[in-house]
Amino acid sequence: MYLLKQGQKAVQGNRPEGKWNQREQHFSRAVFCGAAHFRNCRSGHFTLLELLIVVAIIAILAALLLPALSKARDKAKGSSCMSQLRQIGLGFTMFAQEHNDCLPNQNSANGRYAPGTAWASKYGWIDSRLFIGGTNAEYAMLGISRLWLRGYVASSKIFFCPSDQINTHAANWEPVVVGTAGNKPEKFNAVGTNYRCSYYTRGIEDTWYLGGNPDEIESESKLGRLKPAEHFLELCRSHAFDPKTTLPEPIYSFNVLRPDGSVRVERNRKSKYGW
Repeated sequence: MYLLKQGQKAVQGNRPEGKWNQREQHFSRAVFCGAAHFRNCRSGHFTLLELLIVVAIIAILAALLLPALSKARDKAKGSSCMSQLRQIGLGFTMFAQEHNDCLPNQNSANGRYAPGTAWASKYGWIDSRLFIGGTNAEYAMLGISRLWLRGYVASSKIFFCPSDQINTHAANWEPVVVGTAGNKPEKFNAVGTNYRCSYYTRGIEDTWYLGGNPDEIESESKLGRLKPAEHFLELCRSHAFDPKTTLPEPIYSFNVLRPDGSVRVERNRKSKYGW
């Protein structure tokens, strides 16, 4: 009402009361309506229609943004996976430099190379086991887990891809191993062999030794025998992305660590990598 009275005074001046022309009346009504609208805003109330419009806008924005956020999250996990593979590759390289070009042997209960000249022997089979069964870490930790045992990687968590919801650190490492990298574990008890990491290796003909006695575990497999163009050190099965084509044998994308330490996304058939 204060604004209305001020408007009336401004336009009335010295004119006798009641002598308003049409323009002044319109101005007075506008001031009054503005004041009423101001009071309604100050009250903080919204109409049902306004609330529905706001909810609809939020729903539309969410529908537009959530797929983009999901893609960004997946991309970040993929980058983290690639970084972990680089750390593992560096661990293998340092291990080989200090062990006469040898690598930690692959998992198997028997000490042997892959026999024969057939495809399965030439390219081997993929394996992601961390341990063979037992309570002696010096004997039971083979392959990638031995990099942790000898201190060539700082954390066992890098053996598990962020996208892997099945093989996790909590499920496949923590129940078995208690301790710090580079030291004898405070506790080790592998009940069986079904403790797997996210990264797969292949036992290949006379290149990667499978299992063996304790004095053979770090002295048989040779990094120099692995050919970067043919063999891989580790491959992330969680990032074997679904193919975009429907060929008889589709092309997939893989995160791959090669023997020369390079890490890249490769596109190929699954059979090329052993399965």
